[in-house]
Amino acid sequence: MKIKNFGILLVAIILIAPMTSCKKKGCVDSHAENFDSEAEKDDGSCTYLSDKLLGTYSVNSACAYGGTTNYSMNIIEGSNKGEVILQGLDDSIDMKAIINGTEFTFGEDKAGITYEGTGYLVGSNQITINMEVCETYYYPCSDPESCTLTCTK
Repeated sequence: MKIKNFGILLVAIILIAPMTSCKKKGCVDSHAENFDSEAEKDDGSCTYLSDKLLGTYSVNSACAYGGTTNYSMNIIEGSNKGEVILQGLDDSIDMKAIINGTEFTFGEDKAGITYEGTGYLVGSNQITINMEVCETYYYPCSDPESCTLTCTK
């Protein structure tokens, strides 16, 4: 009788085992800093660069031709976790930036000037942005203005 019960239990385990999920858990959102391309099931661990970027920054902009300027810029939420809005970039424009893991990029024509750049978080309260600025008429530029922005909360 014990062998029969063991046999039934063994058959039940064999039939039920394939139905249980052994999917790898992790962050499945491609906009997250810790996105795991091998994860099949979200475990709630996703962290987002956008959450860390939000705030008001003092900007020191050092440009090849324009010298050094200082101004204030706000970073606010975009329409999804994969983007933020840089309010007051270059002291006067608003620019949508797309987040890819641990950095963000932007590229857009604003009032006849093309801005392209990449930014990343340095520590918990500083962002470095490297960008090129060019009059759209001459785009693609052979000699764009290169700027490095140091943004501090």
